[in-house]
Amino acid sequence: MVIFGRSKYGIKISGIGHNGEARSKEELMKHLLDLLSIRGYWAESEGVPALLCLKRNVPIVHDIEIINRIFPSTDAKFADTTNTWYERIKHGVRVKKILCGTPII
Repeated sequence: MVIFGRSKYGIKISGIGHNGEARSKEELMKHLLDLLSIRGYWAESEGVPALLCLKRNVPIVHDIEIINRIFPSTDAKFADTTNTWYERIKHGVRVKKILCGTPII
């Protein structure tokens, strides 16, 4: 398995990979969730990874000003009343995401 990222507001997790085996996928997600629980590690998530972050109580950014500072010029807006899921423009398409972890702002 592999988890990689770049230095931006801490470490932004930008990709993951595994060999397709169930054990590899489980270990990858366990390690990813552990990393996202450490201050300075963060990822923009959707789908299964986002749902696992919510289920496992990984910190979630609920401040739209922080999200718009990280992703300038996308005019992100919350899409729910709990200020968890937000929508923003990514590559010309409106996407719905959550920001998991704790970026350093």
